[in-house]
Amino acid sequence: MCSTFNEFNRAGNSRPDLQGRPGLNPQRYETTIQVTPDQFQFLQKLDEELDLGAEHRLRIRLGFRKPDPEGTITFLGRRFVVGETPKVVTTPHAGDLEGNLRAIREARRQADWVFVSIHAHEAKGSDLERAAEFIETVARACIDEGAHAVIGHGPHVLRGIEIYKGAPIFYSLGNFIFQNETVRHQPADFYERLGLGPEATVADLFDARSKNDTRGFPSERRYWESVVALCTWDDGHLTKIELYPVELGFQLSRPARGRPSLAGPERAEAIIRHLAELSKPYGTKVRWDPKGCGVVDLTGSFADAEEPEAQDRDGIHAV
Repeated sequence: MCSTFNEFNRAGNSRPDLQGRPGLNPQRYETTIQVTPDQFQFLQKLDEELDLGAEHRLRIRLGFRKPDPEGTITFLGRRFVVGETPKVVTTPHAGDLEGNLRAIREARRQADWVFVSIHAHEAKGSDLERAAEFIETVARACIDEGAHAVIGHGPHVLRGIEIYKGAPIFYSLGNFIFQNETVRHQPADFYERLGLGPEATVADLFDARSKNDTRGFPSERRYWESVVALCTWDDGHLTKIELYPVELGFQLSRPARGRPSLAGPERAEAIIRHLAELSKPYGTKVRWDPKGCGVVDLTGSFADAEEPEAQDRDGIHAV
């Protein structure tokens, strides 16, 4: 499933009188910004004086949008409500979530192992390494419905690991192969956004985007380090998670970087210690094993777990 996409990328359902459209399997979400009463009144005044919500109100009059409920204002495309303290709340789209959970329930009846993959860039505020609230809600709901693991990807960086009811949630495993700078042809509007004319080459484009590797992906090590997770189940119970650090060639040349290899001892330990910090908010402990990998402490992780269904076979599964 995917939460980060352009609206036209989403698959559409068929009707008796109209064929559906192909596209990705969505997990949309809704964002509500809670503000104080004074802040809410200020937004209302600003909206009235500058008529910033004219397009939104026109859509309501034409029947394309529902009116805002009492105590809510749509301001510059964002929904604001009154609350005691300012905060941003994200919640999963109920219809999309139920559709995905229905597929998980069906998969659990038809398969020995059920793994859920979600492509999600959305972060908690400006902290790219922490998943947005709705992603956590979706991931836990997937485990509740019978998934053995949830694997997140999309933000290009590692995110924390949660052990929920005896099942692992990898909120993001970062990049594994990352070679978008070797694509030889790019659309004209990409060049235009960076102020480049038709005479510019693709090398000029990537130089401009990264400011000669001093900004963006090439300039930050975290985009070029990750882990490969090896999970072991015994009779349906998760018994071990080993995390093997990988490097993708930070600060190497464009044709050389982006291919995974096992990290050297110094960087390997640093990667695991960083992932351990990211996992702390979920109550997950990750330790460095001098043999060259990280190990997730599963002690007590089954305390609140429901008894899983019996499995027909045991095995080791790489995630």
